[in-house]
Amino acid sequence: MTNYLNVHFYSVGGWCQFIEFVRTLSAFLSVWYAVSLGVDRFIAVCCGRAWRLAACTPFRAKIALVCAAVAGASVFLNICLTVGVIRIAGRPVCTALLEFAETRERLDKGDIVVNAMAPVVTLITVHAFIIAHMVHLRCRGGGTSTAARPVEEEEEQEVRCVRGETTPSLAITFVFLVFFSPELVARIAQATNSIASGFHDTSLRMFLLRKVCENLRCTHYALNLPVLLTFHAGFQREVASLWRFVQERLVRYSTRQDKTARSVSGIEDSDVDTLV
Repeated sequence: MTNYLNVHFYSVGGWCQFIEFVRTLSAFLSVWYAVSLGVDRFIAVCCGRAWRLAACTPFRAKIALVCAAVAGASVFLNICLTVGVIRIAGRPVCTALLEFAETRERLDKGDIVVNAMAPVVTLITVHAFIIAHMVHLRCRGGGTSTAARPVEEEEEQEVRCVRGETTPSLAITFVFLVFFSPELVARIAQATNSIASGFHDTSLRMFLLRKVCENLRCTHYALNLPVLLTFHAGFQREVASLWRFVQERLVRYSTRQDKTARSVSGIEDSDVDTLV
């Protein structure tokens, strides 16, 4: 838009900082919300029933999400000071201010560790334990008779419910890692080259590579809905319930409109009869 339509919406003071802040915070939350989901499933599967009942509650999940959002917003408030609009080749560009370029480069390298490498390692480790535990339970269940290993029906149902909730988590994490890993590799390569050469690689090739990897990561967001619709039975039920609710509302609205139209038509007919 800036190049072809001469619209400088993004490269305007105030909007520049706001959009960069929201974009960075969204990337942070998308990563750590995936980690939170993995940790929740790890506690539910591997830590026993007592831990599951104590920790895996909707209230605690909401508290964790709010804390992550507040922490991310607090960390990335520096964007409001270190990013701004500068003119390059006569055009306004939203980027790091020249006096903060070195600071932004250091923050970007720290961001690679905190918001890229650490979450990926955590996700892989947590889900490796989950898969190993589920495989162990399956093998133990298959090798032991029901009479020798009596299990309460309620506990069996609870285990099946936990497994049903864990399968979507594994699918979402797999999709996340597939689409997030290219950007992580590109960022690590760029940081490594800048450390080895002593300057930040701002070539067109690296810029295009980062943009392609960033678009791949954003594609992951659009895939969450199909993944949940495919693997999550509870989500399928909620979507079906929502669809039935919308249908009922539409039917009621249509019926009300028909009644209103009939009443108006009846009034008009009575007026005509009176005039006649």
